[in-house]
Amino acid sequence: MLRRKVAFLARRLWLPSTLAVFIALLYWPSLSLPLSFDDAWSVRLVRDFTLVDLFTRTQNFGYYRPIYLAYYKLAALAGAHGPLLLHALCIAAHAANALLLIKFIPATLGGRTVGLAFSATFLFTLNPFAVQAVALPAGLNHLLALLFIQLAVLAYDRARQPMHAYRRAAWWVSCLGLCMLAFLSNEIGLSVVGFVLAYEAVRLRQARCWPLAAARTWPVIGMAAGYMVVYALIPKGAAPEFVFSVEGVLTRALTALQTLTYPLTLLVAPLQLSAEAGVLLASVLLAVACLFARRDQESGGLLAGALIFAASVAVPVMRLATGYVQNAPRIFYVSGVGTAMLWAWLAGALAAQLPPSLARAATAAAIAAIGLAGAWHVREHQSFLARASEPVSAIARAGAALAPDETLLAVNAPEWIAPPQRRFPMFYEGAIVLADYVDGSDLVLANAGFIRRVQLAQLALPHDPTRPYAFQPFGDLLDLAQLHNASRVLQTHYLPDGPRTTWLGGATAQRHSQVEVSFASGLALVRHHIQPCREGWVASLQWRGAPSARELTPTLSAFVQVLDANGAKLTQNDGAPLDGLLPFAQLPHDRDIVDRRMLIAPGAVSATLHVGLYDYATGERLPATDARGARLDGDALALTLPPLDPGVACW
Repeated sequence: MLRRKVAFLARRLWLPSTLAVFIALLYWPSLSLPLSFDDAWSVRLVRDFTLVDLFTRTQNFGYYRPIYLAYYKLAALAGAHGPLLLHALCIAAHAANALLLIKFIPATLGGRTVGLAFSATFLFTLNPFAVQAVALPAGLNHLLALLFIQLAVLAYDRARQPMHAYRRAAWWVSCLGLCMLAFLSNEIGLSVVGFVLAYEAVRLRQARCWPLAAARTWPVIGMAAGYMVVYALIPKGAAPEFVFSVEGVLTRALTALQTLTYPLTLLVAPLQLSAEAGVLLASVLLAVACLFARRDQESGGLLAGALIFAASVAVPVMRLATGYVQNAPRIFYVSGVGTAMLWAWLAGALAAQLPPSLARAATAAAIAAIGLAGAWHVREHQSFLARASEPVSAIARAGAALAPDETLLAVNAPEWIAPPQRRFPMFYEGAIVLADYVDGSDLVLANAGFIRRVQLAQLALPHDPTRPYAFQPFGDLLDLAQLHNASRVLQTHYLPDGPRTTWLGGATAQRHSQVEVSFASGLALVRHHIQPCREGWVASLQWRGAPSARELTPTLSAFVQVLDANGAKLTQNDGAPLDGLLPFAQLPHDRDIVDRRMLIAPGAVSATLHVGLYDYATGERLPATDARGARLDGDALALTLPPLDPGVACW
C-alpha cells in the first residue's frame, strides 16, 4: 500500500517538480543581480515601517500597494541578503504561477483540456516579456497579483459547484479575499474581473444563459468597483504625470499587441518594416490563422485567451505613460496567461488540420519552437541585465570601503555608440537600470547592506545630431568641488557591450608632510602604491596641489609609463588626475588627490614604472626633485614593479 502511494505521488509530482527545477535553472543568473529601478528606494522607504505603517504610510509614487511594501520590508530586515531574498521570491512566484496554470486552465475552460494546459504552461514559463518581471524585483508585485488572481478564479470555480451553502459561502469569502490581495499587490490585480468574465464567457457558449452567468460575477465585479472608489480616496502622494492622447493609446496598444504576436513578430523581422508596421502585419497574420483554425475546432481556449489578454492590458494601455510602458515589459506579465492560452490553442488547432498521426508531433514541434525562442531571449536578456547592472555593483563594491562620513561620486560619461538592435522594437530593450529619479545612496542601500553618501554626476553631452546616442546619462553636471570632496570617484562608460565602471581614485586628507617628488610650480607626488594584478598593475599616485599651480598650463599632463628591461615601452596611462577629469591646475590645496591608473601589460616581467609631469603641447617635462632635493634623472620617478599577481583582478 505504501509503495502504491509513493508511486502515485511520484506520478503526480514529477511534472510540477521538473517545471520548478527548469524555471530555477532558467532564472538562476538573476540571483546575482543587484537591485535596480526603484527597488533600493523602496527598501529604504520601509526600513522603519511597522506592520500598520505598511497600510497607512502609502505615499509611494502615487500608488497604494501594501503588499508591495511588505516584501521590501522583508528585504530591509534581511540586510545585505535583501537582494537575494527578493530575487528568490520572484523565481518562486513565477514557478507558482506556472504550476497553477495546470489547474487554472482546465477550471476556466471546463472539460478535459490537459494538453492545452501543459502547452500553455510551457509557453508562459518561457514568455520573453516575463524576464524583466522575474529577473528584477521591481516586477514582484505583478507576479504576486497574478498568483492571487489565479487562486481567486480557482476559488470562484469551486464556489459555483453544487455544495452545502456554508461551504459555498466559505469559497466565496476565499475568492473575494484573494481578489483583495491581488488589488493590494498591484492595480493590475483588477484584471481578475476579466479572468472571471472569460470563465463565464466559455460557459455562456455552452449554456446560452447570459443573465445567469452575469449574475454570478457580481460579487467580484462589485468588489473591484468598490475598491476603485476607495482607492481614489486613499492618500497616495504625488501621482505620476499622465496626459491622455489618442496617439499615445494607439502606441501603447501596439506595444501590448507585440507581446501577443511576438512569434510572428520575430518571423516578419527580416522584412525590416517599421516597428508599427511589423506589429500590425503580425496581428493580421495571427487573426487570419485564428479564423482559419477555429472552423472545425472548439474555440474556448481562443475566447478565454483573447479576453484574458484584453483585460490584462487594459490598464497599461489606457492609464500609463507611453515611455513607461515601453521601458517596462513587466507590466504585461499578467497578460502572458492569455498569450500562452491563445498560442497553445492555435498550435493545437492548426495541427488538427493534419492527419491524426502527425497532429500531435506537429503541435509539440510548434510549442517547442515558440518556447525555445522565448527561452533564448530570457537567457540573453538576463545577460544584458547583468551588464547593465554593472554600475550598481561597482558602486556597492567601492562604497563598502567608505567611512560613514565619506562621499562616493559616480560620474556618467557620455558615449556615442550605435543603438543596440531591438528584437521587439516597440520596447526600449535594455533601459538604463540606474534610473535618474533614484538617489545614489539608495542604489547602494540593500545591495551591500549599508548606507553611504553617493552623488551621481554626468559629463556634458557633446552636441552632434548626426550620431546616435544610445545611453542617456543622468545626474547633475559635474563640477570640480565634487571631485575635491569625494573620497572615491567612479566613472561609468556606456559601451556597445554594456556599461563599464572604473575606480579613478578620490580625495584624501593631507597626512604626510614629506613628499616623494617635488615638481616646479609647487606640485608634488606625495607617495605611491603599486598593486600587481592578473594582467598588469594599478598605480595609485597621491598628488598635492599648491596656490602657485593655478598658473600652470591646462595642457599639463602626467606620464605614467611601464618600460621593460631594455627600455622599450610596454604600456602607458597619461593624462590629468582622475582620468583627465581634474586638471593639475585645479588640484585642491587642503586635500590630496589619489589618482588610480590601470597599466595593462599581460605577461610583463622585470618592468619599471616611470612617473613625471610634462606639457603635452610642447613635450617639455617639468623639473622634478626627490625628497632630498636631488634632481631626478629624466625628471621622472623610476620604480621597479613587482611581478604580476594572477590571483587579483585588475579593477
